[in-house]
Amino acid sequence: NLETNVGFSPAKNHSINVSMGRNYFDGWNAADDFLPTFEAQRADSGRAKQWNPKEQYFGRLQYNYKYKEMLMSYKGELFDETISNFGLPRRSTTSYVAFDDYYHTQRIDNALFLQGKFTKNWSVNWTTAYNDFERIKEARRKDLVSLRSTRIPEEPGNDQQDTSTFNLFMSRGSIANTKDSLWFNYELGYDINIENAAGKRIDGGKQELGDYAAFFSAEVRPYKNIVLKPGIRYSYNTQYETPITPSINLKYAKKNSIFRFSYAKGFRAPSLKELYFNFDDINHSLFGNADLKAERSDNYSGSVRQKFLLKGVLLKAEVSAFYNEIYNQISFAQSSIGGGDTLVYFNIGETQTKGLNINFSVIYENLQLNLGSSYIGRYNRLADENPIDEFSYSMEWIGNITYEFKKPQLTLAAFAKHQGELPRFGYNRDGEVEKQTIESYQIFDATVSRHFWKKKLNMALGCKNILDVQNVQANLSGGTHEDGSSISVGTGRTVFIRLGIKLNKK
Repeated sequence: NLETNVGFSPAKNHSINVSMGRNYFDGWNAADDFLPTFEAQRADSGRAKQWNPKEQYFGRLQYNYKYKEMLMSYKGELFDETISNFGLPRRSTTSYVAFDDYYHTQRIDNALFLQGKFTKNWSVNWTTAYNDFERIKEARRKDLVSLRSTRIPEEPGNDQQDTSTFNLFMSRGSIANTKDSLWFNYELGYDINIENAAGKRIDGGKQELGDYAAFFSAEVRPYKNIVLKPGIRYSYNTQYETPITPSINLKYAKKNSIFRFSYAKGFRAPSLKELYFNFDDINHSLFGNADLKAERSDNYSGSVRQKFLLKGVLLKAEVSAFYNEIYNQISFAQSSIGGGDTLVYFNIGETQTKGLNINFSVIYENLQLNLGSSYIGRYNRLADENPIDEFSYSMEWIGNITYEFKKPQLTLAAFAKHQGELPRFGYNRDGEVEKQTIESYQIFDATVSRHFWKKKLNMALGCKNILDVQNVQANLSGGTHEDGSSISVGTGRTVFIRLGIKLNKK
């Protein structure tokens, strides 16, 4: 994996940044040897990977021009990815062959930005972007003896070869009154999103969806330490009736304490993929649903943040909570279309989530420690008709620590995560409601790094997934662990070395 970044200023108030790189992953199976081999490999069942190989190329160009208090920017990004799905060997009349699928993705992003103050009391924030996404599926037949690869011919009703394209135009702009002496400031703006999709897997061959919105928000300071931000948004969608969505945010700050509370009404129209994109091959069956209803929601959140400075030790603590109620939530569901393993987008009804987050950090000289925990509850829809718990709860712990040694000049960083058991309720094979779970697991990473050559050269050596977590037991189909299934969560233990060089010229 390689990435490079070059930034320079060709003239006063002008700056250019160019970055590009390549990432490569050659696939992974649990039975693979830990240390790689560069010898010739057998064309056996090992060519089919649990985690498919992929190769990525990417590049980015950013141009900035500053005029007085205005900043004008252009950003262009390119992304090219190929994922290889190698098939198992098969005996033919004259040789051994395999049928492979290749998924080529190309994405081009262009965006223009304008932000800053154009007068003493007025500012502007404007963005216009165009995104072009193309995904090509290519099926090929490979002779494992001669190594010759041939493209499978395209036939009517055969989706072995397919190209799907998605285009998105987005424009968002606002002007705001920002006079500091006023107790009342406001912002007025618009938001436009137009999405197009085309391809054999798009229902009707081609579809378009547009969303046009106007919004207004204000900032009210009735007292010195209180900021109140009400807002309202109205949009017109070409396929869905949209409601007016209000919001309110409250902030109280005094010395090292900050209190926040917010409420917002939400609305989400289905995307073109959820409505019209049909994907059906030997491994997957996923269909859009043109009859989907739009999601609506009510969202509440609040937080308390506190900072302490004790004898050179900076302590930060934050406690936050949220509650979301979603109506007509869009999700996957089993369908009889094309067989029992077919998934279709459906409105699965009302759902709720609520949770508590706690974060704590310590900064002292060369030490930085961050600890976090979350306790999340998810609504069980089956509780409406069955005597089960209304909510299922799960716990997550995250921690990371960084310490810089002066002698020797080393930096040690470690990351740890505990993902608690994820419970839910569902139907088993006998049609009975029972508790289903995904077992808990732990992730631990560590890295040691050092600077050389007057901090122009940095070398790091690390290990990810030290505990070698690969699969987590899950009894989502009902029954005991023995007849349940497992979920793949990682590619096992990975050792890496990273080399970075940074050159500056004034």
